Formats: sequence, structure tokens, C-alpha cells
Amino acid sequence: MLRPLVLGAVLAASIGVSTVSAGPPAADQALLSVRPGAPVKEAGGGFIGAVRKVGWTDSGRIAVVMQVDGRPVTVAARMLALNGDTVISTLTKAQIKTAARLMNG
Repeated sequence: MLRPLVLGAVLAASIGVSTVSAGPPAADQALLSVRPGAPVKEAGGGFIGAVRKVGWTDSGRIAVVMQVDGRPVTVAARMLALNGDTVISTLTKAQIKTAARLMNG
């Protein structure tokens, strides 16, 4: 099971199937179409990693599991945007790696 990652505006949780009563924003739903292997970049264009999977968290939100320097990291869809076939993060690679390190020890 994936470990949850929660830091400030970053919401991450294990991806699983859950029932959602109120749908997520359309921008988040667009991320459900992203295929594994799609690149994830910073808003400034720097490479962060690649998408491993996209799905629903246990709390009914959409999250993206990405491979960052060989490690899986889960980030809430609300922190991401889709630009063509590329996922753009509002967080930098350094911020994502720091959050993962803090949460995973």
C-alpha cells in the first residue's frame, strides 16, 4: 500500500476505488485520461518525473502517483494541470522530494 503524503496544499493518499458523492473539478477529472509514462514538469519547464498511475484516493479525490528519482510519490490532482500529454505541477521537484522525505522518514 502506498504511504500517504500530506504537506501544506499537497494531498496524497493511497489510490483505491471509492464512492464519490460530489465530483471533483473538471480540471482534476481531465487528469484521469493521463497514461502511465507521461512526463511531469514544473511550471518553469524543469523535468520532475513520469506518471505511474492516476486514480481515486480513499477519500474520493483524484491523485497522481509519479516516479521521481526512482521513488513513487503521490500528489493531489488539484496541484497539477494537464497541458497536452504533459502534466504540469504547481510544486517544484525539490518541494515534492522534500515532502516525500519528511513523510517517509
